[in-house]
Amino acid sequence: MVGPDCNTVLMSVRVSVCHSGIQPLCLPGAGDEVLHLQLSMDPSKAGEFRLALRDSSGRGRIVDLSPRTMPQDYLT
Repeated sequence: MVGPDCNTVLMSVRVSVCHSGIQPLCLPGAGDEVLHLQLSMDPSKAGEFRLALRDSSGRGRIVDLSPRTMPQDYLT
């Protein structure tokens, strides 16, 4: 049986966040560091995907959202 918070990671990629004079990515906890963008799904909910931006230490998520709630121009 799968627990309520159990997700299957489909893909995880490393991303670099660098703060400059213009900050395109202003997120709490996102400094000049390497982060992971992770796509996952809940096996008990068909078609439900999650995108998470995680710190490289694995301490937690900085951003966690559903692609269904994101504006379409972010996904293209």
